[in-house]
Amino acid sequence: MKEEPPHDQELCEMLINADRQGKLITQLCNFDRRGVSSITEIISNLNNDGKIALLATRNLDAIKNLRHDDFWSIQNSLSEIIPTLKCETTALLHFVRTMVEKAGNDLAAYSPVSSLTKWCSHNSAQAYEIIEGSRQSDELCLQYCVCALEGLGNFKLIREFASNDDTALSIIGIRAMGLLGNELPVISAKESIKKCLETLNNLDNGEARLTSIESAFRIWNENKKIGHYLQTPFIKAVTASNVDEERQMLVYCLYRYVGGLTEKSIESILKHATNNSENSEALLRMLDQALGGFDERWNFEQVVDVFNSHMPHVSDNFDIRDLSYFFDMVWNAPSNTSYVFSSWLYLGDIQQCTKLAYAIDEKGGNDVTLSFLKQHVPEYANDQIFIAKKCIGFLWKNEVTAASILLSLYKYSSKEAQTVIEELLFDPLLVSYN
Repeated sequence: MKEEPPHDQELCEMLINADRQGKLITQLCNFDRRGVSSITEIISNLNNDGKIALLATRNLDAIKNLRHDDFWSIQNSLSEIIPTLKCETTALLHFVRTMVEKAGNDLAAYSPVSSLTKWCSHNSAQAYEIIEGSRQSDELCLQYCVCALEGLGNFKLIREFASNDDTALSIIGIRAMGLLGNELPVISAKESIKKCLETLNNLDNGEARLTSIESAFRIWNENKKIGHYLQTPFIKAVTASNVDEERQMLVYCLYRYVGGLTEKSIESILKHATNNSENSEALLRMLDQALGGFDERWNFEQVVDVFNSHMPHVSDNFDIRDLSYFFDMVWNAPSNTSYVFSSWLYLGDIQQCTKLAYAIDEKGGNDVTLSFLKQHVPEYANDQIFIAKKCIGFLWKNEVTAASILLSLYKYSSKEAQTVIEELLFDPLLVSYN
């Protein structure tokens, strides 16, 4: 028989007793296993009335020691409580930091931070405590000062931070400008873009530059009232530095904030992305995510140019399933399929050619047929023969696919190449598969 969930009064008593015994967090996990819901208001009220001490060090330690599954079972509830708490400022900041650090790199890790921003909007006096602590270089206040600035929404104060000679405070102000992007009036939004561009032109600090890049892109994406204000000189300023971290950030912004970009801006970013990177795999994964927003502003051949630049530098274990949007586009149109297969076989890079074989397997294996278009077949016989041999070498396990490629290549090749292609079609391809 299913156990009846406890009533509110019983819940309160159980939570109070658990906290007295230092087992409040354990009790919350138990409630989740039993399907007890809607306890966030109860916990908040008990904490605000002084009957439990949610933010006590013993509870922070208990959160740190939770198993992964137990933590995520209560993470959302604990985050939802934050905006309603009446508490001492420093204690709440420690609580938020504990939650974020426990969550690690998960995308949901920053939900406590969003909740802290809401808390700051409801508790302006304490938000100013965080701001003053940041001015005094308090490490914990500096970490979450942007929440206070965003929560207060005071652009004059944000401008003051962004213009501060202390780089740490300036970064906080610039980040807040980006976070308020959609809420800023036109004059403030344009001023923010100018400040981000000024930072690029005058500072070498890596964090300040990366923050300025993301904030500007966020404002263009969210604040349609300013159009593409200063977008062209801004992107020129980023690409001129030719810094790999900034190149990665541009591709990230292409993923997160593509809605605010012009066709020319996308073209500039893709061209810049062909340059060398210390982490080609991360760049390609991010670009693949960006392709989820592919529209008429994008040029597919430019996208392929980026892949051509970085695929030779990925590891053997690099999984093409991490490039799902890209290969969806490859198979989406015959012209795309023709362009990628012909150009990758022509380049002859082992990583690219191997990934083509994997892509065929993912698509349907030996049932896949494809054809080269005339404009994608190289002009000279030597190049045509090279492609034919690469096709046999890398795609021989998919004999129907390989044969379809060779037949289409044969159609547009020179007499000299056709003779070789005929031989390859017979031996090894047809001989090997009877």
